[in-house]
Amino acid sequence: LGRGRELWSSLCLSALVVLICQPLQLFMAGFQLSYLATMSLLWFVPPLARRLPGVVGRWRVPFWLRQALAAALAAQVLVLPAQLYYFGRYPLAGMLATPPAAALTALQLWGGMGAGILGLVGGWPAQALNVLVGLCARATLALVQGAAALGALDWGRPGAVGLGYYAVAALVALWWTQGQLRPRWAIANLAALALGALPLALVSPSPEVVCFDVGQGDSTLLRLPGATVLVDGGGSPGYSYDIGGQVLAPALRALGVRYLDVVIATHSDLDHLEGLVSLARSMPVGLLVLGAAGANDPAYAPLVAAMPRTPVRLVQRGEVWRMGVATLSFLNPPPRPYPRSDNNNSVVLRLNYGQTSLLIAGDIEAAAESDIAPLAGPVAVLRVAHHGARTSSTPGFLRQVQPQVAVVSVGKNPFGHPHPAVLARLAALGRVWRTDQDGAARLALDRRRDLQELGAGPWLSDSR
Repeated sequence: LGRGRELWSSLCLSALVVLICQPLQLFMAGFQLSYLATMSLLWFVPPLARRLPGVVGRWRVPFWLRQALAAALAAQVLVLPAQLYYFGRYPLAGMLATPPAAALTALQLWGGMGAGILGLVGGWPAQALNVLVGLCARATLALVQGAAALGALDWGRPGAVGLGYYAVAALVALWWTQGQLRPRWAIANLAALALGALPLALVSPSPEVVCFDVGQGDSTLLRLPGATVLVDGGGSPGYSYDIGGQVLAPALRALGVRYLDVVIATHSDLDHLEGLVSLARSMPVGLLVLGAAGANDPAYAPLVAAMPRTPVRLVQRGEVWRMGVATLSFLNPPPRPYPRSDNNNSVVLRLNYGQTSLLIAGDIEAAAESDIAPLAGPVAVLRVAHHGARTSSTPGFLRQVQPQVAVVSVGKNPFGHPHPAVLARLAALGRVWRTDQDGAARLALDRRRDLQELGAGPWLSDSR
C-alpha cells in the first residue's frame, strides 16, 4: 500500500480492461463496491495506520495489527454510502469480521497453491495442507454466518443531499489523516456538517403510494403523514422464492421504512398473503387488519403466528379511519359475506388525501364491483382488481370509478392475466401501468394537486 502511483495506475488499468470487455459492469453494484473498497484502502490505510496509537496501556501494538485495523476502518469509508444506496442497510459486524476473514482467505489461497504443488509429488504434506485449507474455509464460513446473525443497521437509501454531506465529510477526514488539516479545524468542519444535516433527519418523508413489483401478486405501501400502511405482501405459491424477504424487505429498507403502523391483508390467497409472513418476522407491525368475512380462514394462521404481540382488527363495509389529513374508507367486505367467494369478500379500501384518491380493489369480481361501485366514486388511481382478470373491472364498475391511472400488478401466470378486453377498457379511460412491464409504480401525493407524479421505483423482482 506504500507504492503510490503504481498502485493507482494498476487499479485504473484493471478497471479499464474490465469495462472494455463488459461496459455494463460500470452500473453493477459488485463492480462499484469492489473498486470503491480498493480506492478507500489506497487513500486511507497509510495515514490511518500512522495515526493509530502504537501503545495501549502497557501493551505495544505491532504495526501489522495497526495496519489490519486501519484497513478494516478505511475500507468502509467509500463502501458505506454505496452499501446504503443499494441495500438500505449496513452490516454492523462487517468491519470487525473483515480482518480475520481476510487472513483466513489468504491462508486458503496460499495453502491451496501449496497443496497443488505438493500434490504433484504426493504424500502427507499435501494432505495436511488440504486439511488446513478445509479448516480455514469452515472458519471463514462460521465467521461470516456469525457476523450476519448479529444483524444490520436499517438506515434506508440516502438521498442526493445526504450523499453530498457524506462526500464532504469523507474529504475532511482524508485531509485530516494526511496532515493537511489541523484536528480542531477538522472537528469544526464535521460539527458544522452534522448541524447542517440535522434538519434533514427531522423532516418527515413525503406522502406517497408505492405499488411494488411482486410478480403475480399484490402489494401496496401507503406512506401517509403519521402512519405507514402496507396492503398485502405478494407471494409465490408453489415456489420457494421468498417475496417478503427478497423483494419487499429490501424495498422498504430502501425507502427508509423500519416500522409498519398497519398491515392489511385483503384476503387469504397466498399471492397476496405469503410475503407478509416473512416480512412480519423482520419488521415490527403495530396493527394487523383482516376482513371480517374471512377472518377464520386457516390460511391466516401463519401470519398471525408471525406477529404474536400485534393486535388484530376485523373490518367491514362502512368503516372510516382518519389518519391525520388522510382518510381510509373500507368499502368491502359487506356485513353479510358473499357465499363461496373469497375473492368477492376481499377488503376494498379507498384512500383520500386532499385532491388525490386511490382505490385498492383486492381480488373482487363482478358481484362485489356492482355493490361497491356507487360507494367508490371517481378516483385518480385504481389498483386493478384480480391482476386484470376478465371476471373483474367490468364496464359498469369502470364507468363509476373513472380512473386516470390504472395499476395492474401481474407477473408470469397460466391464467391469461391481464385479459386483453380489460386492458382495452382501462386504456380507454387513462394510463395503464403494468408492474411486469413498467416495474414498481411510485405516486407522490399532493393535497393541492390531483396527480403529482407517477414514476418507476428502483426495485426489480425476478419472480415474474
